[in-house]
Amino acid sequence: PAGVDHLHREPTGARLARVQHRLDHVQGAAVGGGGDALLLGAVGGGADQHLPGARGELGDGTTTTKTSPTPIGSLAWSSVDAGVDHTCGITTKGELFCWGDNTYGQIGDGTSGTGRTKPVQVGKATDWVQVATGWIHTCAVNTSGAMYCWGNNSTGQLGAPVKGMATSPVLVNKDTDWTRIAAGYGHTCAIKKAGSMYCWGFNADGQLGISSTTSQSSPMLVGRLTDWTDVSATYNNTCGIRSSGVLMCWGDNGYGQVGDGSGKDRTAPVALSGAWDSVSSGPGHTCGINTSGALYCWGLNSDGQIGDASTTSRTTPTRVGSASSWDFVSAGADHTYGLRTSGSAYAWGGNAYGQLGTSVGKLATSPQALPDP
Repeated sequence: PAGVDHLHREPTGARLARVQHRLDHVQGAAVGGGGDALLLGAVGGGADQHLPGARGELGDGTTTTKTSPTPIGSLAWSSVDAGVDHTCGITTKGELFCWGDNTYGQIGDGTSGTGRTKPVQVGKATDWVQVATGWIHTCAVNTSGAMYCWGNNSTGQLGAPVKGMATSPVLVNKDTDWTRIAAGYGHTCAIKKAGSMYCWGFNADGQLGISSTTSQSSPMLVGRLTDWTDVSATYNNTCGIRSSGVLMCWGDNGYGQVGDGSGKDRTAPVALSGAWDSVSSGPGHTCGINTSGALYCWGLNSDGQIGDASTTSRTTPTRVGSASSWDFVSAGADHTYGLRTSGSAYAWGGNAYGQLGTSVGKLATSPQALPDP
């Protein structure tokens, strides 16, 4: 049914009950079973080459890089999502907190400019159910199905008539049937209860999926399909899964991250073969788990982030090992994390900042088992 959570679902029986390390700075986040201590590990330089953690995005009250999981306060967390330089999380009480860079008001506390090194509550509401952090904007959905966005709006990524930026949550529209959201570099995508998908914001590479490269400042319908169940957005491309298990990707395809073998940007969704259970998009590569539990990755592979024991980029889904027990995957800037159904955690790809949590050198081209946090 629409709204089924594939990308952000809790891995069954996993030691790390939550791993969400999108993009650059936070490459491992764990929330213990039932929702308790939040652990963040800092790694990988951001797009502007500042040291990871330097803008407080780890939320531990410092601006110091960490190469191992670090507890974040004493709140009980249910989910977390990380952008390039800021992070947001929802507590088990439905409260929303954000921290890190706040240059464009992406923290949502009514201010801009001054970053936050510890979690700051966004308003007083206690009914938040999902949050998505982009490069410099944030969006969230509450229990009523209403969507709010805040932060930078230079490319229309907030989906609301806001000039420049919004430093506190702004209602996207009057609709109350939003179920899934995903935020990329300068665009946002979301799925409604009935299964239709909408995207808006920056569209130079066709990442909105509306058969054009014209940016949009309000939600635009992506085709006529009404069976979308999940969406994943990253730098300038997007992927979504339909209720039938069909995986479709579109947008920037310069590294083959769309997965259709063409290397050409796609302005409308392109179906990939197979039946898929989950997908995660990184800035240059994409990974997905099929319904048999096999893991595939494709796109940029300069640091071994595909995990096929090579550094050769792939333009079509390439299997990672032979295991058929993968339960969760998250594609980052230059590396990847995965969980098996047994609870075992693995990481591979770039390791220049120690982001893999193992002593494998500067990179690992195949999955490396991680120790318990």
